[in-house]
Amino acid sequence: MMTQWYSICGLITASIVTFLSIPIIIRVCYGLNLLDIPGGRKIHKCQTPNLGGVALYVSFFFSMLAWGDFQITRTLQYFLLGLSVLFFVGLKDDVVPISPMKKMGGQVMGAFLLVVLAGFKIDDLHGLFGIHHLVSPFSEIISIFLVVAIINAFNLIDGIDGLAGGIALIIALTYGAIFYAKGMQNMHIAAFILSGALIGFLYYNTHPAKIFMGDTGSMTIGYIVAAFTLRFLNCKLDLPSGETFQPNPAIAAAILVIPFFDTLRVIIFRLLHKSSPFKADRNHIHHILLGCGMNDFQASVILYVVNILFIGLAYWLRHTNPNLLMGVIIILAAILTSVAVYLRNLQTFPSLLFSQPQPSTPLQDKNLPIANAYMPTDVIESISVDKLEKNT
Repeated sequence: MMTQWYSICGLITASIVTFLSIPIIIRVCYGLNLLDIPGGRKIHKCQTPNLGGVALYVSFFFSMLAWGDFQITRTLQYFLLGLSVLFFVGLKDDVVPISPMKKMGGQVMGAFLLVVLAGFKIDDLHGLFGIHHLVSPFSEIISIFLVVAIINAFNLIDGIDGLAGGIALIIALTYGAIFYAKGMQNMHIAAFILSGALIGFLYYNTHPAKIFMGDTGSMTIGYIVAAFTLRFLNCKLDLPSGETFQPNPAIAAAILVIPFFDTLRVIIFRLLHKSSPFKADRNHIHHILLGCGMNDFQASVILYVVNILFIGLAYWLRHTNPNLLMGVIIILAAILTSVAVYLRNLQTFPSLLFSQPQPSTPLQDKNLPIANAYMPTDVIESISVDKLEKNT
């Protein structure tokens, strides 16, 4: 019972710290010009502070110090140490961009601390690809790879207002409920603390966003979710009905379906087109939904619902063979993505096939400070030819 109160207090503490600290961070960002500038493949229209991840890290870190039980095991210390490594790497990249290789090096270092020193690792694939027990060093190598993959997956889906934070909230609450049912005290407290931090953050990040989480936030969240995933894969869950089932990687894939499948699909797409898998593009699922005519909020809500439905599907099919369940998840996700692409094409192709009435005609005016001035057609027609010739 005391643990339950700790998790609730942690959630409230993290929410309040995040909620109160973000306005301060926003003022500091504007004062120091630490802003995300629109342009290129970026969707937002105005300069926006991008250090929301600082509030997420601070609220999570100090809430864990306040409500976590460090006497149970020393692994929590190494868990927070690895988190701090990811935080400072992300902060450095948000303030002064660093090379992808240096960023990857920081991610591997944080993953090493989590897997090797804190002991968060996969010991068994539970029959996925015919593999069961993993021996060292394969267990550590696969675990480090998974941590780095999840960190980058959250970085990739952080493309529209509220998406990465909302998906992380759904995942954190799911893991929090599982860890509570299992009696994993520190993990379920950590999951509820992350949920509280994300609730406070989403108040400012929901469309139209007043602040972005930046690499600081996406890497911090990805690291914590990766730690939850590794712990989840190594616990047997006792259900209220008295039933026991063993979590497996396919169920974890369903819980993480949006970042998992979108990252997998985009990397495959880039490789098939002989492009670097690390090259940024606008082929993510949130870009596809925006192409369907949705705004950031609508696209985010659609993806929230999809993620929740996949979690429900995984619970319903929890006794299914892991290989079959993984196939069902990937095929169903591919079908839903294909439907979204089809709807986007319906939205786009009519404007290409059928001529649309032009509301204005471009006119080059040398007296204007900009390159092109666009004037309504009826205004242009009212100007005499002599005046037009005089301005050309």
